[in-house]
Amino acid sequence: ELDGNRVSYIVMEYVPGGDFEELMDRCGPLPESMLSRIGADVASGLAHAHERGIIHRDIKPRNVLLDDRGSPRLADFGIARALDGTTSHNHAGSYLGTAAYSSPEQLRGERVTSKSDVYSLGATLYHASVGEQPFSGNSIEVANQHILKLPTPPRERGARIGEDFEALILDCLAKDPPERPDAARVRERLLQDSAAVAQAG
Repeated sequence: ELDGNRVSYIVMEYVPGGDFEELMDRCGPLPESMLSRIGADVASGLAHAHERGIIHRDIKPRNVLLDDRGSPRLADFGIARALDGTTSHNHAGSYLGTAAYSSPEQLRGERVTSKSDVYSLGATLYHASVGEQPFSGNSIEVANQHILKLPTPPRERGARIGEDFEALILDCLAKDPPERPDAARVRERLLQDSAAVAQAG
């Protein structure tokens, strides 16, 4: 009770490390070892949600919170929808999400699926590896590029990552959803990459 009234409230874990975007702003492009570790944990969280029929719909650096050890928490399921085939469409003429990280189908107002979250994770990892988002311009220009233009490979923009990691990012950013890996496969590939980087180091 609060002031004599019964109220509902949500209790959340305190995550003191800021968010992924703040980390990028402080450090610039992040090393592959860190990207593999954080990306694998985020992909694991997405796979968990997808297995339970939930699409996040707004994966972006601001929604990846970091604890005091640098481990990520996937936050802000405020516009998440159920994967039931009826509520996973945007209403005609409407758009929910963040254009800089959204999938082509989401930007076109078409059916949003778990593969849409994978695209947004790919855009987030691209930003973290390059230091800049895949596409630039105003919101409409960025949306059109997500729909129509292939991103420049991260290593051509100075990303300090290996070929396999770059290939995974570009696979996530495939325009056609069936060509993208699912979140569980993204996690597996990132864990493999993390182990390979550690072994090489």
